[in-house]
Amino acid sequence: MENGTVTSFDKAKGEGWIVPAEGSRNLFVHQRNILDTVKTLQVNAKVTYESRTNSKGLEAINVALAK
Repeated sequence: MENGTVTSFDKAKGEGWIVPAEGSRNLFVHQRNILDTVKTLQVNAKVTYESRTNSKGLEAINVALAK
């Protein structure tokens, strides 16, 4: 699992961006990949996630609020 911070999240679109703690390239996140039941993220929230490459670039999956 990796750690990061939510930089933006559009509730209407159900998508946003996470910046990794190690400062590499931002990752796209979609609400379908959020494990919490709320399926939304707040800006500046600390999260854990796994990353993968899809056809459009890097995306975060298995996203959860950091404990």
